[in-house]
Amino acid sequence: MLAATKKTTLSLLERRQSARSAQPLAGAVLHHHRPEGCGCALATQSGVRITVFDISLRVLEHIHHAAQYNLGAMYRHGQGVPRDLKESLKWYRLAGDQGDEQARQILPSLYKESLEWLRIEAEHGSALAQSGLGVIYAQGLGVPDDIKEAVKWWRLAANQGDTEAQASLGFLSESGTGVPQDYVQAFLWYSLIAADYPGNMNAVAGLQAVTKRMTPAQISEAQALVRNWKPK
Repeated sequence: MLAATKKTTLSLLERRQSARSAQPLAGAVLHHHRPEGCGCALATQSGVRITVFDISLRVLEHIHHAAQYNLGAMYRHGQGVPRDLKESLKWYRLAGDQGDEQARQILPSLYKESLEWLRIEAEHGSALAQSGLGVIYAQGLGVPDDIKEAVKWWRLAANQGDTEAQASLGFLSESGTGVPQDYVQAFLWYSLIAADYPGNMNAVAGLQAVTKRMTPAQISEAQALVRNWKPK
């Protein structure tokens, strides 16, 4: 879960409205090929073949994780598009944030491939890169494992709204690994993810687990933090 799993540019209501408007496309996704080598076609509707370039990328950000996974694979391998690890990371992350476990499993190796880019972009404030560096240090991918360094980068990313970093901090706060055990903080991070990505079952399960261990006063404190939280 450390490597599991938001850039909040829309309100929760706007996100839900956008997601609902994209549901017909999401339901039409046919090609969810797990071997990395998927083609460009995402769906067929009314006999018309739809490719990734027929659908706006903004809409794709809200539809089924299968399409996002496929885009990640295409950019990683340069299939139909120029090879672009940054774009690949973006789409795999979107799929992972929605609960796609296979996308999450790919991310650590992709972070390792992108280590130099992650270092540069993380220093320039990229939440995606900061979150990736957290995974790099937590798992010792090409560097000595260092949970304190991982926490440093995850905090920077989580404070910007990065879902993966928030999930990692939620788990660490829940378990007391690398940071003091703090159910209030765990509740905060899990709640933020669950609000935007109700399909992220790790966050939902984590939220349910910590809530059972909290006092009413702790729950009230945590709920106030959630209400008042804003990305930095």
